[in-house]
Amino acid sequence: MIRNNLYILFLVLFVIQAGAQPKVSAEVKIMLDSAKAHQKDVACIDFLLKAEALAQNDDYSKAFVYQRIGSYYYSRQPLKCIGYQKQAFALFQKVNEQKQAAMCLHSIGFAYEEQLKDVKSASGYISQAIELHKAQKDTMELANMEKYLGMLDGRLGQYAEGKQQVRSAIAHFKMLGYKSGIAVSYFDLAKIFTEQKAYDSALHYLTVSKKYWAGAGATGRVFNINNELLKVNTLAARYNDAHNLLLENEKILYNTNVYYTDKLMYFKNSSSYYNAKHNTGNAQTCYMKYSALRDSLIAKGINID
Repeated sequence: MIRNNLYILFLVLFVIQAGAQPKVSAEVKIMLDSAKAHQKDVACIDFLLKAEALAQNDDYSKAFVYQRIGSYYYSRQPLKCIGYQKQAFALFQKVNEQKQAAMCLHSIGFAYEEQLKDVKSASGYISQAIELHKAQKDTMELANMEKYLGMLDGRLGQYAEGKQQVRSAIAHFKMLGYKSGIAVSYFDLAKIFTEQKAYDSALHYLTVSKKYWAGAGATGRVFNINNELLKVNTLAARYNDAHNLLLENEKILYNTNVYYTDKLMYFKNSSSYYNAKHNTGNAQTCYMKYSALRDSLIAKGINID
């Protein structure tokens, strides 16, 4: 998994885990498949709870059900998400399903960082996941979590450690020939430099990452990187560059590949840019757009910090 928008990542997990495992009982699989078919409406949790009831005497099936329920609650009730993922982790360890156990640790770490803004707790769970991936010799997931841990280290002010983690991830991705992983790693490396206020280095790695994603036609990724470039250029008082990025993202704001968290960040960073330029009218307009989108998401039961 390559982290960018974590909730999208959870929906992907939510889709692929049901039914792909031959050890999950047939009755539970039917309920999980039904939940998958209703993943965008309220019937989803009803099917998941039915699956939970059917799986009570089957640790293997119950582990997958708890993992799925945890993913359902990720943005709705993150503490519930963490609770179910912890139960799933314990059961996966019990049945010696170590890869899925590690995935539960990913989920817990993501929920702490993205939903609860508890970076220290997130770091602890991701560190545990890394040890499991090392034991399994799972280079892909090891690299994914190394780069993520590096970004967390940067947010905790542990810049040298963070850069070391991300560079280790890049080395592993290069070993695998996985160019997308390298590009995302450059993005996370840039975020460490931004935390360190080393803006020139941050801009360099963001530009390298953007070049790759633009070449791949990944509009959502480009929008996300532009948001970060807008932020860093504003912090570095490079207002012409910042304004050009604002205009570039304005053109693709309503593209279907642009995720809501990135739209929120665009409005927020645009407001910061206009404030830095002492244009209070535009700053207020952008912040009102941010608030309106944020409120609409909260009304739908989506947790927004």
